[in-house]
Amino acid sequence: MFYTVRIFPCFNRTRENLPSSKLSILNDKSEVVTRPLVGPYFEGDTVTVTCLSHGGNPLPSLTWWVDNSVVDDTDEIVSGDQVKNEMILRDLSREHVGLVYTCQAVNTDALPPLKADVRLDMYRK
Repeated sequence: MFYTVRIFPCFNRTRENLPSSKLSILNDKSEVVTRPLVGPYFEGDTVTVTCLSHGGNPLPSLTWWVDNSVVDDTDEIVSGDQVKNEMILRDLSREHVGLVYTCQAVNTDALPPLKADVRLDMYRK
């Protein structure tokens, strides 16, 4: 008795959706923020706070939110698997104190967004 064995290659043509593996907040000195507070700053200062994502398939879109409103949606790919969004806050005032700025990474509707929060600290007069 003889058997014929045939081997057929099988390719997975679907691409698995993977969320960002890490979301970091960087202060205006490009230092990773380890607590949800940046500063302190003076009134009138201009501050840049950066959100940086690592990984994800597809790469995520990064947006900054305050009180359920998008305040910045201008992200850019900085390397093969990193995306950043730099939020620039000009002419800081006391109104900025206490606000929660949320960076949100979204790469598919099938997965929940990854989020990171930060607040501003200001010097008192």
